[in-house]
Amino acid sequence: MPFRDTKTVIGIITEYGRKSLTWDVSSKQLKFSKQNGKDHIQKVLSNFAEGSQILAEEFGIHHISADELKIHCTETVLPKPIKPWTVNFPLDERELSEMQTNLRLS
Repeated sequence: MPFRDTKTVIGIITEYGRKSLTWDVSSKQLKFSKQNGKDHIQKVLSNFAEGSQILAEEFGIHHISADELKIHCTETVLPKPIKPWTVNFPLDERELSEMQTNLRLS
């Protein structure tokens, strides 16, 4: 779930606080944060292997490898419009075709 410049890998609310693992798109850093009562931990992880280990230890998720985590976190390249457009609803075949020809991969 992208939110501004952060992509949440996982986040949960616990009995005494919360914990989350996020990917910061702008700094390209994997971050773990945990709050348990008044204690608060925030840590920038050095690599995806450490992130995979956090998933296993903190969240009980053992089937996500470092490589799979990296694929999930890294930016997705989506097509962008060549020129600004307006979309006219309802969408018909002509409108969809026009939109498709106005896209390019960056």
